[in-house]
Amino acid sequence: MRYAQKLAILAVMALPFGAMAHDASAVTSETVPVVKVSPNVNTTGIVSTRISDTAAPTTNKAVRENSDKEARASMMVMAPNANNFYQRLQVGVSPVAVKGNHMDITYPEVTSVSKTVQKKINKAISDYVGDLQEDLTKTNLKNDNATNLYITYDVKANGNGLFSVLIKSYTIQDKAANGNNTVKAFTFNTTSGQRVSLSDFGGVNKEKLQKALADAPEDFKTAVNSGIMKDKQRDINVPKEFYATEDHNVFLIFQQGDIAARAAGTLYLPMGKLSDK
Repeated sequence: MRYAQKLAILAVMALPFGAMAHDASAVTSETVPVVKVSPNVNTTGIVSTRISDTAAPTTNKAVRENSDKEARASMMVMAPNANNFYQRLQVGVSPVAVKGNHMDITYPEVTSVSKTVQKKINKAISDYVGDLQEDLTKTNLKNDNATNLYITYDVKANGNGLFSVLIKSYTIQDKAANGNNTVKAFTFNTTSGQRVSLSDFGGVNKEKLQKALADAPEDFKTAVNSGIMKDKQRDINVPKEFYATEDHNVFLIFQQGDIAARAAGTLYLPMGKLSDK
């Protein structure tokens, strides 16, 4: 009897977490994604090898430090709750790796119960990453001092019908000690697969932006040059990039060097729920 009980317990432990938490009888094996990680992907996001065979030691050190920092803030694999997945409220997320000389790229690939939704989301992200790869190749054909590209991602929302992810790019030349960070944000409706715009959340005008800048957290204000905040606040434009959380709180993204010293990196300005303003 004890042996049979142990077997039963082990069988339950082997079930997916979503199946344990919800009645998954309505969800077939075809609708629940099996998370697969590319065999070449280091899921910690940490670059352990040289990014190129021509980069200086200081360059590789800069890439390694940047990648270590990003790895601490990102989750590479996300297995959705089975019930939420079936209702298109969540997607599965797994990493895809593209590695080669002068590039170390990891970007997200999603799975959805809807193949149309899955295709729309994956195409938008892979097209963007592909454009960055193409630009890198063209740049390096024209210049002796090669540019290196490191890409990772950070999922900000995956639930309540929203999938919001940041694609973070870091470029640095072979002989440089510092590089450039760029953040591209994608927010999708997981029911339709359509990109969600800032206006869909309520939009941001100059008045809302100025109020958010005045009410910004202290670390944001500290990072921003005080002269810009005081003298040029009205000249700051609404940035193109943003991300949203599952409860529809919006964050505007200021790229490195936009409104602060480059050393401050990328800045994220909380806007709250725009529909309430």
